[in-house]
Amino acid sequence: MENCLNFNGHENEFNQLLNSYSKKFPHSWIFFGPKGSGKYKTFLKFVEKIYANKKNYLQNLFEINGDDDSAFIESIRDLISQSLLTNSNDYKFKSFFVINNAELLNFNSMNALLKTIEEPPKNTVIIIITNNLKKIPKTIISRCNSLYFNPFNSSEFYSLRKNKDDLNKHSEFKVSNFNPNVFKLINTPEGKIIKEKTMEIIISKDFDSKKINSLMKQISKDFENNFQLILNILFDYLKNRFLENFNNLYDAKKILIYLNTIQKIFSQELNIDKKKILNFIFSEFFNLKKR
Repeated sequence: MENCLNFNGHENEFNQLLNSYSKKFPHSWIFFGPKGSGKYKTFLKFVEKIYANKKNYLQNLFEINGDDDSAFIESIRDLISQSLLTNSNDYKFKSFFVINNAELLNFNSMNALLKTIEEPPKNTVIIIITNNLKKIPKTIISRCNSLYFNPFNSSEFYSLRKNKDDLNKHSEFKVSNFNPNVFKLINTPEGKIIKEKTMEIIISKDFDSKKINSLMKQISKDFENNFQLILNILFDYLKNRFLENFNNLYDAKKILIYLNTIQKIFSQELNIDKKKILNFIFSEFFNLKKR
């Protein structure tokens, strides 16, 4: 199959899909990697390539559970019914069913998805896209081909990769910590304001609730992504402090304890008021500075 790629990043993943399609293509895949790492874009380019000379190829592509339309068990059942109605006997072309943000599916939806993978409709390929593989049941993972999308190879980092010196000098790259979404955000006017406000709080001598409230207003429209940027800025700052205090076991240990506390809280995904979350991480940060 002709190797033609007209986008930056993930050439290896793209070619792996093409080569596999020219042979015996697995009926179920899991694409995993951080949000914004290029999973969905690469998949669309792959489908566009294999249907290059066929009109209306998008009619063979079905999606559920996008960012704006959460899927429930009914959505999975509808997908199964749709697959039985739409797949064709033309084995040269397949129907693709995409489950986005799969880590957000509830227990019943996961079970329905598992049954579909165990008894896949003919001539149909199921593409599971997830930002967090750890939240996908092992029973589903074991029945799928897994394809990892390294955020370092995403289009956002493509130009920087050409010159390693740029990577070391590019402060936004270091703050993003290989997260394309954060890297993209920090280079926007809004991201620059968030970084400025966050650093203003960090370098302050004392906890200032007015500054915290001002930052909260700034990030409230897109709390999830903006909050991730704040955490990355904090992490980058503390990482540098940790390296500076590496020989001071007491100070280095305090920093590690703080980071571990924050990680534990957010790994539990507690339904806590967003403003309280922001106040908590900064109040703990200033407690750390005072110790």
